[in-house]
Amino acid sequence: MNLNKVISFLEKQEACLELPDSMKEWYLSHKINPKEISLEGKTYYLITDNNGTNDSSYRIIIDPKDMLFHLEATDVQGACHFLWMDSDSLSDVILNM
Repeated sequence: MNLNKVISFLEKQEACLELPDSMKEWYLSHKINPKEISLEGKTYYLITDNNGTNDSSYRIIIDPKDMLFHLEATDVQGACHFLWMDSDSLSDVILNM
């Protein structure tokens, strides 16, 4: 799956976000251009990142093969950890962070 398909999928998800205002504001302020990352030998696209304000312990990633959202967490030593979420809804992932 190429980056353009990931971006298109993400735009469709963003168009129908159903979130409380504070969570929608969090997402919009932490959203980044999809960035390819590797976790546990697989390729994902990181779509949120910390910016120093109201950061989360988690970052949202997309699996480009099945177009499902998951979470990633980085520990204090800088190691990234994949957290299974398996959601096809961006709103659901944000609500359950």
